Order: sequence, then C-alpha cells, then structure tokens
Amino acid sequence: DTYAHDWVTAAFAGDKTTFRNGNADFSQYGMDGKEQIIKKGTAYLNIFMYVIREFEDALDDCERGCINCNDDPVHAWDEGVCFYTGSIEGQDGAGDGSLLHQLADKRCADYKTCGVDGTDLEGMARLNYELFDLFAL
Repeated sequence: DTYAHDWVTAAFAGDKTTFRNGNADFSQYGMDGKEQIIKKGTAYLNIFMYVIREFEDALDDCERGCINCNDDPVHAWDEGVCFYTGSIEGQDGAGDGSLLHQLADKRCADYKTCGVDGTDLEGMARLNYELFDLFAL
C-alpha cells in the first residue's frame, strides 16, 4: 500500500488524499501546517513501514536456513533498530531525535507511560525499554 507516500505527496501538492477512508484535505493548511504534515508523515508513516520491512527481512533471512548467510539477518535487524532510533538520539537514548524512539519518549508524558514501569510523566518511554530488550535478543 502507498498510503504514506500518498499522504506526503498530497501535502506537498496542497491536495486531498483519495483513500477509501480517512481522507485529509491539505488545501486548507498554510506552509507551516504543510511542513508539519510532511515532516511527521515522513517520519511516522514512511519510516515506520521501513522499520517493519527491515525486521521482516531479518526474519526471512533466518528462515531461509542458509548456514553461511549469518550476516544478512543481523544486518537487516540492525537497520531496523537504526531506523527506529535515528542517528541523533544519542548512545543512551536521552537525545532529541526525530524518529519513532523520540516520538514515544515525547508522547509518554501525555499518557503517563514513561519510565521502566510505565507510570512516570518524564524520561524514556516504557515502550522504548521494552523494544530495546527485544531488539537485543
């Protein structure tokens, strides 16, 4: 499906989306609004799909059963983690990134899901703690 691409393209053009459901009309937004729609659509729709694709690629590489292809699934898994995290998040995850890791950290305060137990209003999102435990498997 191309919904993420279509969303961003419609925002650039100041047009309406043509989905079966959930359409948006970007003609009503000025440049500042379109900028936010494009930035967030790129980061949270398009890149998220690429993260999932890399993890699926890693699983596919493992399922092939190629004894001499051990680098392929590890590389794909690492790419998925990198695209989830972004390059400016910092080694400890406390930086101000721009991708999904930072989105979770930013929004956890809104839902009181920050901290290891997910009960705090600040800090790293519980989701990120859980995901990085899984990423390290």
